[in-house]
Amino acid sequence: MHTPADYLIAALTLVTLGYWLWVKARPFKTCRNCGGYGRLARRLGPPKDCRKCKGTGLRTRASRKAARATRRTITNARR
Repeated sequence: MHTPADYLIAALTLVTLGYWLWVKARPFKTCRNCGGYGRLARRLGPPKDCRKCKGTGLRTRASRKAARATRRTITNARR
């Protein structure tokens, strides 16, 4: 017999696994500052590269940054 807590744990596990797979498949998102174009229009002069995404139009997701920092910390601790 399954209790509601069992269903809750199963649902949370599926959501977490699904989000992890989503971040693995799509580690970057479009830059909110430039809208994914990589360049910012100016009133005077030519457009310039976006400082947030460095002209690529893509930014790393926060969860990927956290995973990389964790992996880097573990690697440095093993040295």
